[in-house]
Amino acid sequence: MECRNCKKKKLYQILDLGIQPLANEYLNIKDKKKKEQKFPLILVVCSKCWLVQTSHKIQKEKIFKKNYSYFSSYSKSWLEHCKSYSEEMLIFFKKKINILEIACNDGYLLQFFNNSNYVNKCLGVEPTDSTAKIAKKKKIKVIQKFFNYNLSKQIKKSYNCFDLIILNNVIAHTPEFHSILKGIENLLSINGVVTFEFPHVVEMIKKSEFDTIYHEHYSYFSLYTFQKILKNNKLKIFKVKKLKTHGGSLRVYATKNNSKYNIDISVNKLINYEKKLGVNKLKFYKNFHDKVHLIKNNFLFFLKNLKNKNQSISAYGAAAKGNTFINFLKLTPKDISYVVDLNPNKQNKLLPGSQIPIKNLSYYKKNITKFILIIPWNLKSEIFNQLKKVKELKKVKFFTAIPKINFLNEKE
Repeated sequence: MECRNCKKKKLYQILDLGIQPLANEYLNIKDKKKKEQKFPLILVVCSKCWLVQTSHKIQKEKIFKKNYSYFSSYSKSWLEHCKSYSEEMLIFFKKKINILEIACNDGYLLQFFNNSNYVNKCLGVEPTDSTAKIAKKKKIKVIQKFFNYNLSKQIKKSYNCFDLIILNNVIAHTPEFHSILKGIENLLSINGVVTFEFPHVVEMIKKSEFDTIYHEHYSYFSLYTFQKILKNNKLKIFKVKKLKTHGGSLRVYATKNNSKYNIDISVNKLINYEKKLGVNKLKFYKNFHDKVHLIKNNFLFFLKNLKNKNQSISAYGAAAKGNTFINFLKLTPKDISYVVDLNPNKQNKLLPGSQIPIKNLSYYKKNITKFILIIPWNLKSEIFNQLKKVKELKKVKFFTAIPKINFLNEKE
């Protein structure tokens, strides 16, 4: 294969997670015996631009289907994060603005802008029917298409330019990010701002967060590489923030090359830090494989000990990251009895690959296990605080598995 960014063919394999199903392809119980489609899940890095990326060439339409099952609004802490962001940006502009969100999902973010007196136009682009339908119920105007440069030209004819364009966990989810960036540059007003949020590859490597790797995450960015990609698309980064979301993310603030914004010290500070770590050298990525396999072996050993004591495990959170973890370890319902999730679109279905059943919260009350694995470890405090209020779960031992097995307690 060639690099998705610079087209160089000298790529180095970092990690092979085996043959896996699409992480959000949840199964109906009636389809249990049908053969699931599976694809190699291999992580590589380019030796020229140092973009970390998956090796597969699955079309985005195959992943982000009409009935896409991920809804952003089911996490309270994520909604609080988005509300805080909306308040920050309205203060930043200090005037009425036009806003576009690319991949607006179920309206989780635009709902905070939509009724503001400081917003003229509020538009979302979202290709999946399941999520766009919910956004529209929140009275958000949505264009149901995949965003690219050609669509940006159509949008510009109808809506002119935008002062704020938002991409939260989007740019890493497409193999065609150059077309998206070209479209953004086309739609930005002269002093408009585009913000990107994505998991920071430095945190993923340092903390062994391998379960954030799945087929719909095509790219894993450092600021070092992302700055070069934006520069090639006539955009400049003028500020960056480190976030705690998704195990360690970046919020990148960018604008047109000829805008009024000066480059903040945060940009060079983070790039220098990344270069010091060695994001532009192969050595930085070489130990990732060994650390991931250590996590796997330790968890399987822990599981074996529990089984020897006739103890059982259930899980909470039918998250995509959990499917990477579970399928890499080749776990089955014999290992994890069931998983509970608040999203009704996932309940009474099966996890892809492992075919572990997904239940609603009340299922815990009659089917208690002594141990509960919290799969979305990035939301562990929020989830733990929710579950400890269920009286039947008072004596349950909650734990996470990445980067190591960690039991939660009242102080977390």
